[in-house]
Amino acid sequence: MFNSRMALVAAVLISACARHPDVGLPRQMGAPLGEIVFHNSSGNRIQVYLVADNAEWLLGRLEPYETARLRVPQPARAEERQMVSLVVIRGWSRALDARQRADAPRSLREVHQELVGQDWMFVNGQLAGPRVAQRP
Repeated sequence: MFNSRMALVAAVLISACARHPDVGLPRQMGAPLGEIVFHNSSGNRIQVYLVADNAEWLLGRLEPYETARLRVPQPARAEERQMVSLVVIRGWSRALDARQRADAPRSLREVHQELVGQDWMFVNGQLAGPRVAQRP
């Protein structure tokens, strides 16, 4: 009886820790305001950063071939037209150094408000986008 309880507890703990993919996320569906959809179409683990002139934010870490909705932080003041770009770093690290990484693929700089709702992809070591998602 003790072994069956331990097996049940172990099974519950393991299933709670498992990653659950966004099963209901169609490829054509756009992100709501304040998010982007990001497709990691490479065999690498990646980190996606949002970089401004004086700051950077880790938006998320994606496993190979994973698609995720990433929250984009809002500027301090809504009326501010802050210029930002996306930066992708292969592998996972704890250091926030995306602005200094000359070897990391990055998007063109654009106004923060125009970035949200876009669809991006990392493929063959390149950052591709934005693909403005078509709504059904």
